[in-house]
This record gives sequence, C-alpha cells and structure tokens, in this order.
Amino acid sequence: MRHIADKVPLHPRTMLDSRIAELFNRIPMLCGFSVGAELEVVQIAVHTWSGCVPGHDLAKEIRSALEDLVVDDPQATAEQLRGRTFARAVH
Repeated sequence: MRHIADKVPLHPRTMLDSRIAELFNRIPMLCGFSVGAELEVVQIAVHTWSGCVPGHDLAKEIRSALEDLVVDDPQATAEQLRGRTFARAVH
C-alpha cells in the first residue's frame, strides 16, 4: 500500500505525523496510543459502542503501521516514536 507521505519526499517528522494521521483516519474508533521504550504499543484508547471490545487486530494494525514507519528510516523514526503518546486531534 502506498501512503500519502510516500508521494512527496518529506522531512522525517512530517512523514511520521502524516502516517500517524493516516492511522487515525483508517481506524475511526482509535482515540490514542502510547509507544514504550522498546517501540512496543503499551496502551491503546478507543471510543466504542456498548458491547464492542476491540481485539488483538487493533493492536496488530497499530504495530504494523509503526513497523512500516521504522523500516523507512529506522534510527530517526525509532527516536521519534520511543516513549510517546499519540492522540486524535479534534477540531
């Protein structure tokens, strides 16, 4: 899958922001997530309806998106992700 950020060369920080925004757009129930020191997803916040419990697929999709980012520029991206919390922006 080609990402919007792949079409034009971007600064690594801009590419990270673009890919994270794509992730939030792709998963409407996702409110936020935190990345640990070892680049693992340590916490996920979602907004769901009664009776809906997000499964392991959600964590797997977030992990996959982060892995795609790290593959593009391992050292710089890892430093930008490590220990951060990402949250949906509501305007």
